[in-house]
Parts: sequence; structure tokens; C-alpha cells
Amino acid sequence: MPTPKFMLKNEIQLIDHDGVENILKSFNRRELMRELTVLQRQNAKYMLRIFKLAFKKQADPATNKPWPPLSPMTLRRREFQGRPILTQTGKLRRSLDYKVIPVRGRVNALIGTQYPTSIVHQLGKNPNISKVGNQRILYRPIPARPFVGFNKKHAERVKKNTVNFLKMKVRPKGS
Repeated sequence: MPTPKFMLKNEIQLIDHDGVENILKSFNRRELMRELTVLQRQNAKYMLRIFKLAFKKQADPATNKPWPPLSPMTLRRREFQGRPILTQTGKLRRSLDYKVIPVRGRVNALIGTQYPTSIVHQLGKNPNISKVGNQRILYRPIPARPFVGFNKKHAERVKKNTVNFLKMKVRPKGS
């Protein structure tokens, strides 16, 4: 999968509680990278579910604010009438994916999409005027309808995943 054009980078910084740093140092480097890759994959799958759920809820996953409704003009020219916002064909939602990348002692999870209009839907677009031949065309503004976002609740869940993962990995031998 090529690197997504629009992505959320998932980084976790641990504070050393109960010797977590020493525990992590007890792994050899290759084993640690493999374990962190598993952890980041778990966290990325969780966030991907949240982002895809945004399409069902038709709301920003970070704030839970509903997306602005479609304009009457957009509703009239839609190929598939009655479909939810940002779900004309479902390609945008299906294009969301993640990639876990170990680099120089770190493991990053990238979540995003290659879909061409994703950035316009995520951030919105100001109105502009384009010239086509002799005619000037006014393009109306497109409101932002964020489908990728991270809030405190999500951060707590990622932290909980991390703590549980570490507890599983550092159980005393024989238990």
C-alpha cells in the first residue's frame, strides 16, 4: 500500500511507571520491535473502526458534532438518492486503511486514505471561481466533514490497550 495522502499518525509516549522502561529494555531489539508492531496494529485497527463508524454516525469522530447537511443542489444531482453524507458510492470509507511502520527503534501506525477527494471532505474547501473557456464558474464552498479525528476518549482507550498489552508481556514466568 502506498503511503496515504491524508493520515493520522498514532504515537504513544510512555511515562516510566513500575519500571516499564526496564521491562522494555529486557526485550532484545528485534523482539521489542515485533511486540510494538503488534501493539500498534491493535491500536490502528481500533482507530480505523472509529473512523469508519463516523460514516455511519455522520459525525466528526473527535467531537461527535454532526456533519453539515448536503446542499439542496448536491442532493438533486446525486446519482444514488437517499444515501448518507459522504457515502455516495462507499469508496471513500472503504479506502481507509492503516500501515504499521517500524523505523529506527520506533513503530508508527499511519491511518489514512489515498482517495482523491478525502482532503476536501476532511478539511472543507473555500469557494472559488474557475474559468472554463469564455465562462467563469463559481464553485460553492464545501463544508468540512471530518471523518478522521482523535479525542481524549480514544487516547484513553489506546493507553488502556498499551497498559494491558504490557501487562500480558511482563507476567512472571509460570503464570
